[in-house]
Amino acid sequence: DRLLNAMQTFNGTDRCAYFYCVLILLHSPQDPAPLIACGQWSGKILTELKGKGGFGYDPVFEPDGMSCSAAELSLSIKNQISHRAQALRGIVSHLTPVVG
Repeated sequence: DRLLNAMQTFNGTDRCAYFYCVLILLHSPQDPAPLIACGQWSGKILTELKGKGGFGYDPVFEPDGMSCSAAELSLSIKNQISHRAQALRGIVSHLTPVVG
């Protein structure tokens, strides 16, 4: 509610927003070459709350290319497209299987 009130006068591209996630994988506290991956989930801030799912800003965030809020997405879809999912895929893509 506080965000929606603060943004009442914002329109169009002024409502653009994104979530950003950075994941860092260390093999040890002294790891000289940690794996780092980023994910960005772009969208816009809605003018009213939509949906009951998710948490935080999900009810006011509409991802680009969608006509629903993040709170209205199924967990399965959200786990495929969110900033956290993107960053995790980036980390996983750099991991190589250990051959015994």
